[in-house]
Amino acid sequence: KDSTWILNAKNASDPWPALVAELKSRCEFLERDRNELSRITEGMIRMERETHKVELEAAAATATREANEKLHDMQQQASRKMRNMYQTLCVHCQRRVYSAL
Repeated sequence: KDSTWILNAKNASDPWPALVAELKSRCEFLERDRNELSRITEGMIRMERETHKVELEAAAATATREANEKLHDMQQQASRKMRNMYQTLCVHCQRRVYSAL
């Protein structure tokens, strides 16, 4: 704790100007400190938002990729089932199905 202003105020014949100057100096220091903290806090908030945005974009890309993989798998399964079903038909029925497509 800095108490030099008290000593300066006691030693001076008129302590008020020294006291006012010291308090003004401290207020200016606190104002600069507050501004610096605000700037740092805003930077942290901005970085946090950007991080969350990147995480959300990555999650959306992963979900899209997984959905596309599942769709591809379903299409392959349906194609295999159709091929198997077609191969179990007799030759005459295969010709009729093929000509209908």
